[in-house]
Amino acid sequence: MSLTFRDMGLAIVRAIPSLERVARRLYTWLPHAFHDTPAKRLRAFFAGESDVAFIQIGAYDGVAGDPVRPILLDSPGWRGVLVEPQPGAYARLIQNYAHQTDRLVFLNAAISTSRGERLLFRIEDADVERLALPDWAGEIASLDESHLTRHFPHANITQICVKTLLFADVASNFADGRVDAVIMDVEGHERPILENIEFDRHRVRFILFEHKHMNVAEKSLVADLLGRRGFALKEYGRDTVAWRKSAAA
Repeated sequence: MSLTFRDMGLAIVRAIPSLERVARRLYTWLPHAFHDTPAKRLRAFFAGESDVAFIQIGAYDGVAGDPVRPILLDSPGWRGVLVEPQPGAYARLIQNYAHQTDRLVFLNAAISTSRGERLLFRIEDADVERLALPDWAGEIASLDESHLTRHFPHANITQICVKTLLFADVASNFADGRVDAVIMDVEGHERPILENIEFDRHRVRFILFEHKHMNVAEKSLVADLLGRRGFALKEYGRDTVAWRKSAAA
């Protein structure tokens, strides 16, 4: 991938650590168009490609904090499978992409390490409103109950039983099994999913996932896993992007 202002700034700071505070301030003053973000990396990686197959795991409603939506709406060559386990968010997801259903598949399920059913823990909208929680409190449903209690210990955590699928099951929606990009927002379930993706079989070239829920050991394991499969990694705050070095732009 080509160097950005952020890349050049980081290189300078690594060479001259005393400039970090000044560099950060200068970066915040740059117009937004010059800021480097995971969504911009995703768009740039596939720039000029007329056929991109993607899977979005934890798509929520297709709007809130979604890095794919702007690309999808103005890139008719993008086709994908959007996976969301929460019934209410899933219904809104379909509604929010009502005019793109010819190139999208929607699955009301969670992706995990086995097929079947699992409990999904979440905070109901009524409790978000009652406790005046931030809007994103409804987005952090997780297969791990402690993930929610760490964020909001006083909230009422409810549970629902959801269908679970393997990544390969989702990829089978593409006739050739090719999945160019994988975008995940799975609130602590990143590592198990990544460990169960057959990257070469599905020819995955780009991955976007949250690393903030991983401890140091988990991050190291994931970095090693992806590195051994030819991916380069770059962190952005809470997110990581990974791309096949052999396919780098």
